[in-house]
Amino acid sequence: MSGGIYFISHGRVWRGSLPNAIDPRGLLAFGVAGLGLCFIAWLVGQSRLFPRALSYLGYVAAALLVVLYLSRLIILEPTNLLIVLPALLSGFVVNPLWYIWLGIVLWRGRRIS
Repeated sequence: MSGGIYFISHGRVWRGSLPNAIDPRGLLAFGVAGLGLCFIAWLVGQSRLFPRALSYLGYVAAALLVVLYLSRLIILEPTNLLIVLPALLSGFVVNPLWYIWLGIVLWRGRRIS
């Protein structure tokens, strides 16, 4: 019913429940992002400017994104625990921790001695 009201008031179909036409199973949102984050974590690990543990946390975040992509590709039910657990861990714990820690390290800066 709300979709009909939206159509009447806006003149177009509400696509809130439809998958993204460009990225329907999350290849770009989860798969490529996970591979890119893995590369960034590798670069962080190669540098002496960043803590080694930050690199490891980046690998965990990348692995969770790739697992999330693969589970969304194979399992069609979004309520399955193989989708819910990586999504919750990635979205609410690991990725925020990674970005906050990375921001703090970049904000403070480090000098190579």
